[in-house]
Amino acid sequence: DEISEWCKAKNRETVDILLMGIGGNTAGLVELATAAIAPPFTNDNNWSDFERLQDETRQKLRRMPEFYKELNEAIESAPFNVGKVLMMNYPNMLHGKDGELCDAKFSSNTSWNCADITLQFYGHINFFKEIFTTLNESIRNACDSNNWELIRVSAINKHGMCNCEEPY
Repeated sequence: DEISEWCKAKNRETVDILLMGIGGNTAGLVELATAAIAPPFTNDNNWSDFERLQDETRQKLRRMPEFYKELNEAIESAPFNVGKVLMMNYPNMLHGKDGELCDAKFSSNTSWNCADITLQFYGHINFFKEIFTTLNESIRNACDSNNWELIRVSAINKHGMCNCEEPY
């Protein structure tokens, strides 16, 4: 609706470029980031909550192809034309500039340090790698299927959100 209103206000029928970074919230990245920076899991209830969150995230990721199909249908049926669709993928937020997991060189009271230590200690690093790999694969497939162009942010920017020597 906002794009339609903008087109009307500018007397335009075409949006030259539609740049999207979409899918992370749908896949549950907000919940995962929150769980990662929470204090280390201290009881069985917390562990079962995190296991439930992992299962829910995997279910959401399985639905991503349908989400992107519906998104493309919405773009194609919009009351304006779109010249080109550019879609960004997601860098793994726990990777540093070298593409590896952020190390804990920074202050122990920062939330990303807490996430780094929590995830390493409790062995969930592979789960987070799985999330970003699966999400980015869904994005790449959506780009291929819908003639969108992929912007590989994960290849361009090797620095995640951790507070290392060169933070965002």
